[in-house]
Amino acid sequence: MHEPPPAAGVAREQKPARPPKPPPPPRPAGYIAPWWHAILIFALLIACLLAYRNSFKSGWVLDNLYIIKYDPRTKADNWDDTIGQPGVKQIFQ
Repeated sequence: MHEPPPAAGVAREQKPARPPKPPPPPRPAGYIAPWWHAILIFALLIACLLAYRNSFKSGWVLDNLYIIKYDPRTKADNWDDTIGQPGVKQIFQ
């Protein structure tokens, strides 16, 4: 059960004081908290999504249609170039 409050003017019994907590260890110079990295990564991700938001629905624009989709070198079965079937070895020449 609880003790009744002390009467007015009666001194309370003091609890022993706790020893002070030791200070935290010093952080190295240039320390950045991990949560700050998470905030920056999230902000960069949002900035990239906002910058490219119109390109997600555009499909194949004309210059990429012929360079990527219709170029037979991007569908090569082997690495070496053969007659009639271009390979990947000289794709940028």
